[in-house]
Amino acid sequence: MNTNSQFADHINTLLLKYKSKGLLIDSNLLFVYFIGTYNEALLSKFQRVNPYGKTGYRILFQLINYFDKIIVTPHILTETSNLSTKLDSKFKDSYFHNFLSKLEFFKEENILVYENRENIFKSKVVIFGITDSMIYVLSQLCCMKGDRYN
Repeated sequence: MNTNSQFADHINTLLLKYKSKGLLIDSNLLFVYFIGTYNEALLSKFQRVNPYGKTGYRILFQLINYFDKIIVTPHILTETSNLSTKLDSKFKDSYFHNFLSKLEFFKEENILVYENRENIFKSKVVIFGITDSMIYVLSQLCCMKGDRYN
């Protein structure tokens, strides 16, 4: 078996393993998702999402729809909303209407709030910032438990 085939098999194994557990998605990719579901044509016009393009968005869309649930933190939603404010004003009203309707997709139990401000979180804030530190801590908890953070 060649390396590419082994890699593809490993990815498929991971996708199957975590399909029901959910996908933790960061603000930049969530922003690409929101922009693309609103208007794919904006993907090439908005600098922040331009590198992903329509192809990247469509792959992301399929990946998000593959998982049974999408997991975010309040920090991720806030960053995504803040990125959205940089849109041209002629799109903002209808974009934010779409944004708010998509938020219904995120069930409350899939918006993770990690209350324990332990040392691991505090030590990573300086390196990663608040949002990415929270993702780091949650990923460590998932790895230690072998499951998603509850």
